[in-house]
Amino acid sequence: MKSILIILLTININLEDNGELNKIRTLFYKAPNSELACDSLLLLSNKFRNNKNTIKGYKGCYYMIKCQYIRNPIKKIDSFNKGKELLESAIENDMQNIELIFLRYTIQKNAPNFLLYNNNIDTDLTLIKEKMKYNEDKNLKELINKTLKEIQ
Repeated sequence: MKSILIILLTININLEDNGELNKIRTLFYKAPNSELACDSLLLLSNKFRNNKNTIKGYKGCYYMIKCQYIRNPIKKIDSFNKGKELLESAIENDMQNIELIFLRYTIQKNAPNFLLYNNNIDTDLTLIKEKMKYNEDKNLKELINKTLKEIQ
């Protein structure tokens, strides 16, 4: 009986986390055009039960996207570097995670050239296109396809 309860709780937590991850993905998509969505991205990712590398990557994106809403140039650079460090660390820990590669691609594609954060654009795009064939996450696939159409 205890094992059934544990299994049910595990399934419920995973379903809840997956729903939250989809909300995070939506906020990431909206964040560049809405400071409220940007701030909500951090708030929701901080509440996430499973602090996986994927969530760490989204937190990193928050700090890099947040730069466009910060006026102080020094604080902008600090925020960008903090985000870059989080995202790159997440990728280092999970190099096969297509979602993290996608996040880095979108950030690098939109980052100003003077930040010199654009050295993985071509390889990331190739990896994304290659791995999308095997991706079974419908929501992630939809987000990636929609975003790639807009930024290519």
